[in-house]
Amino acid sequence: MPDPVTPVVARGLVRRALPWAAGALVLGGGARLAHDEVRLVGVVHQAASLEGRLSQQAGEAQRAARLELDLALLRDEARVREGRLAEATARVDALSAAVEEAAAALASLEAARDEARARAEATGGALTAAHSDLAAREADLAHARRELNARTSLLREIEAAAAEQARELGRVRGALVTTQAALDVAAERGATLEADLTAERRLARERGEALASLHDRLGEAEVALRSAEARAQRDAARLERLARAGVNVARLTGERPLPDIRALVVQVDHDAVPPTVVFDAGDGAGVERGDVFVVRRDGNEVARLEVDEVRGHYSAARVVRAQRGARVRPGDQVRSP
Repeated sequence: MPDPVTPVVARGLVRRALPWAAGALVLGGGARLAHDEVRLVGVVHQAASLEGRLSQQAGEAQRAARLELDLALLRDEARVREGRLAEATARVDALSAAVEEAAAALASLEAARDEARARAEATGGALTAAHSDLAAREADLAHARRELNARTSLLREIEAAAAEQARELGRVRGALVTTQAALDVAAERGATLEADLTAERRLARERGEALASLHDRLGEAEVALRSAEARAQRDAARLERLARAGVNVARLTGERPLPDIRALVVQVDHDAVPPTVVFDAGDGAGVERGDVFVVRRDGNEVARLEVDEVRGHYSAARVVRAQRGARVRPGDQVRSP
C-alpha cells in the first residue's frame, strides 16, 4: 500500500529550496508533518503487531482443536480397555470357581482313595477289587491334578494379561489426565487470548480513529503549508520590492542584526533640512545605510537618526525625530535603540 506521508515529506524537502524568508515561515509546518509521519509509521507497526497476535491466536485455536480430538480418542480407547479388563476379570472369576470345584473334587477323590485303602486293609478277600478301585481312583486323581495344573496355568496367564490390561489402562488414564490438563491450559490460554484480542480490537479501533484524525490533521497541515507558501511568496516579493527601493532588508528581517553601537556625535549641520549629524562609528563597527540610532544626553533621548552614508570610521545621518525644543550637539551619545 503506498505511503501517504512520503509525498508530503518529499514536497517539504523541495520547499526548503525556496528563498530564506519562505523557508523560515514553512519550517514550523514541515516539523509538524515530520512528527505526524513518525506517529503514522508507529500506528502501521502497531497494526502489523496486531496481525501477528491474531495469527498466534488462530494457531492456539488449532492446537486446542487437536487436543480435544486426541482427548476424545483417548477416552474411546479407555472405554475399550475397561471393557476388556471387565471380560478378563469375569474369566478369572470363572476359572477361580472351576479351580475351587476341581480342588473339591480332588479332596473327594483323596477321601475315596483313603476309604478304599481302609476297606482293602480291612477286607482281605476284596483286596483285588479294592486295588482295582484304588488304581481307578488314582487315575482319576492324576487326571484331576493335570486338569487342575492346566487351569492354574491358564489362570496365571489370565491374571498376567489382566495385570497388563490394568497397567495399560493406568497408562491410558494418565494420558487422559495429561491431555485433559493440556486441554484446560489451552482453554485458559484461549480465554486469555480472546481477552487480549478483544483489547487489541478495541485498541485497533481507537488507533484507526486516531489514524483517521491524523490523516485529517495531515490534510489540514498541507492546507496550512500551502497557505504559508503563498504568504512566503508574497513576503519574498515585498522584501524584493523593499530591497529595490533601497531598504536594508537584511536589517529588517534580522539576517544581519543591528550592532550594539557606542559612539559620539562629532559634527552637526543644523542648516541642513533635516539637520545632518556625523558620529564616530562606521562600517568597521557594522553600521549600514538605513540603520536608526538614538541620540542621548545625560541618559535622556534627544533625537533619532537614520544613517544616509557610511565611511570607514564615521557615519553621516539625518535627524528623523527630535524631542520638542531639543537640538543634537557634538559630544552627545549615539546608541543602538
